[in-house]
Amino acid sequence: MKILFYNHTGQVSGAERVLLLILSRLNRGRFEAVLLSPGAGQLQKEARTLNVPCANVDQLNARFTWRIAALIRYFSSFVSTMGQVRARVREQRPELIHANSVRAGLVISAATVGLGIPIVWHVHDLLPQHPLSTCIRLFTLLLPPVRIVVVANAAAERFKGKLLRQFSRRVDFAVLYNAVEAAKLNSTSTSASIRKELRLRNSDRLIGIVGNLSPVKGQLELIRAFAKARKRIPNLALLVVGSTLFNRGDGYQKQLSAEVRALGLDHCVRFLGQRNDVPAIMGALDLLVMNSRSEAFPLVALEGMAAGVPVLATAVGGLPELITHEKNGWLVPFGDEEKLIDGIVSPLEQRDLSAQLATQARRHVTRTFPVHKFMTRIEAIYTETTSKSVPAVREHLVPLPSETG
Repeated sequence: MKILFYNHTGQVSGAERVLLLILSRLNRGRFEAVLLSPGAGQLQKEARTLNVPCANVDQLNARFTWRIAALIRYFSSFVSTMGQVRARVREQRPELIHANSVRAGLVISAATVGLGIPIVWHVHDLLPQHPLSTCIRLFTLLLPPVRIVVVANAAAERFKGKLLRQFSRRVDFAVLYNAVEAAKLNSTSTSASIRKELRLRNSDRLIGIVGNLSPVKGQLELIRAFAKARKRIPNLALLVVGSTLFNRGDGYQKQLSAEVRALGLDHCVRFLGQRNDVPAIMGALDLLVMNSRSEAFPLVALEGMAAGVPVLATAVGGLPELITHEKNGWLVPFGDEEKLIDGIVSPLEQRDLSAQLATQARRHVTRTFPVHKFMTRIEAIYTETTSKSVPAVREHLVPLPSETG
């Protein structure tokens, strides 16, 4: 079966890392993969190292916004990209198309009208609370993909909204959690070398936040809570890993730097930008923090847990489907600074608790979210989607991991 994998950007973030995992583990005896994406960026470079042929289209420039001028610009980009994608689809003649985001799904569904090619949307994020989200739901009713694969129950519920709940037979959903490899634990020497590179003492208690620099990730609120947590743990240090990869301008990054200076934290906060050694950095942490206002089922949390690092996260989106409070991690409400501070301090002050959370987290994710299980399910979805003799599997919301033990 020939599958065309379409990604609307050439940059690599969480959704693209999942796509690269699929490309690396896909059964080449059963499936032939082709990647369609913008040529600029890291995605095609990494795909080619996996011996996956690539085809080019322009990057889709479209974001959720209230500005009319920007919407007109984005619509123009959508129409232009749609024409290019249709031409590439005709050239490649795939039997199935995997669209690796909502935006990719919109483009590919519009571009392939009349071609009769089954389409799978892979939705990695929570649909925002925005009028355009209603338009997206209407679009899926008019041009429904054969299957919408979402990474968490929370993502399915958000995507459906009130509208699609009334048409459950019209649009098929499948929940497929992201997967993680069993990470090799950092050696003492590796952690020590990272601390030395970053000019940190071995006695420093090290917390970190990993992700694109964006208000939705909550780095600013974490910096403010960190300043107050240092009054209780004076040797606390913070690593901020990531850059403004998908954002225009560096205004937020400048705001973060200015806040650090204003709070007098220059000596204990490090901005690391994009790194190629994120697993090693996470392994050197005493606590990984996810302070997001919105998340579906983030790879960063999975990878931190697999690396044996205790994780503090906001109880938003699909994170409660991954983390059980005080059992395999620590959950706090987004925007509650006092509980965020307590979530930082409590595991660090109670070393037995921290070790317990880390051990339980590693055991949970390596048993519940292995890569082989993920690949078996995604390949089954591809087969089900293209098979006319096998009835489509109707929507199913899987039970939470905490409910299955």
